[in-house]
Amino acid sequence: MRQPETLRAMLRLLLVFLSCIGVFVAPSLAHARKHALLIGVADYDDPAIKSLSGPRNDVILLWRYLTANGFDPVDVRVLAEGLPQAPTIPTPFAPPTRAQIVDGFRDLAARAEAGDFVIVHYSGHGTTQPETQRSATSGPEAGDRDQVLLPKDAGAYDTIARTIRNGVVDDEIGDALDAIRAKGAIVWAIVDACHAGTITRSGAVTTRGTPPQALGVPASPALRSAHASAPPQRSALVKDMSAKASLIGFFAVDSWTEAIEREFQFSGEFAPGPNGGPPRFGVFTYHLVRALNSGRARTFRDLARIVSLDIASSGAIAQSPLPFFDGDLDLPLGGDEAQYTRRFPATVEDGRLVIDAGALHGFDAESEVGLFDGPLDDAKRIGSARVTSGDAARAIAEASANLPSAASLWASVETPGVALQF
Repeated sequence: MRQPETLRAMLRLLLVFLSCIGVFVAPSLAHARKHALLIGVADYDDPAIKSLSGPRNDVILLWRYLTANGFDPVDVRVLAEGLPQAPTIPTPFAPPTRAQIVDGFRDLAARAEAGDFVIVHYSGHGTTQPETQRSATSGPEAGDRDQVLLPKDAGAYDTIARTIRNGVVDDEIGDALDAIRAKGAIVWAIVDACHAGTITRSGAVTTRGTPPQALGVPASPALRSAHASAPPQRSALVKDMSAKASLIGFFAVDSWTEAIEREFQFSGEFAPGPNGGPPRFGVFTYHLVRALNSGRARTFRDLARIVSLDIASSGAIAQSPLPFFDGDLDLPLGGDEAQYTRRFPATVEDGRLVIDAGALHGFDAESEVGLFDGPLDDAKRIGSARVTSGDAARAIAEASANLPSAASLWASVETPGVALQF
């Protein structure tokens, strides 16, 4: 009788042989790659568009998460400016101009294959302009206005072309995402911006929106048609759900609400805030990465629920705007059925347990933490601890008992602290 390892080896060889002769091909297993386009627009050429600081840190935060979780850095294109130089910070591919953003979409469509997973993340200003085109299938948008993302070189409204100079219109983005999906790749679009709003609420909170009138955009609709009485689309980015691979849309806010960025206490290397102050992050991107780090979501719907509850229960900002989600939310997260509990390294220093993770990863004050002798699911549980303090990336905890000597300690949240209400 053959040993189990011998049988497994024979099965692997058989699968390789069958895939080579075309009998069996599983794109999600044999060919799947992960691609990302991360766009962070902080500084603008047109003085009518106020500068931001959070988009720089949003792309750093998401790049760190992706490259630590299965994304090859060569497959993650970052369009940004002014990032600090450090091993833990990406080197931008190019400035976030319209030309580079459009080229980034084309590059994704050219490289994507069936079964691949593609993330497109935009962090920066947004605005609206009168809708100028409408198909019989898409229906009108809210208020007969297109939503427009503003690249670095965006400028005043062109009355002849009837569009914001160098703006990227939502329908245009939808077409670009459809081209990627037509290749058979799953697309996850994440937008941390809003369509409009006053630029500053307070010294520590900034809204991500440019009022249309600041760019000379007319208030009256440019398009009236027989479809004017039809209900508006929920999202112009989710254009065609048929005959293509899945599309998931995560948006910081709905079509009429202001997205915001604010200060978060962080240890580690990030771009400073205004006047050298604490780093700022998009509230939505921060809580999205925090939810991803928790390891609790099995589907995009799970992730959406965790993000929303986390923002609502954070208490950092009164009436924090809640995000909006669309598309194939019941798809397994990342297009992958594999799930695992995320554990983070911990050390004992001066009698305290120091965890190499913080609030960003769910280690809030009063969280109950399990301690293990390894990072994998089969690791042995050797104790517990309670988080007493820390910041976004580092937590201090008190162990419930003396920990046995071990080559390594790994921590995971077992009961969330007071900041979360899952």
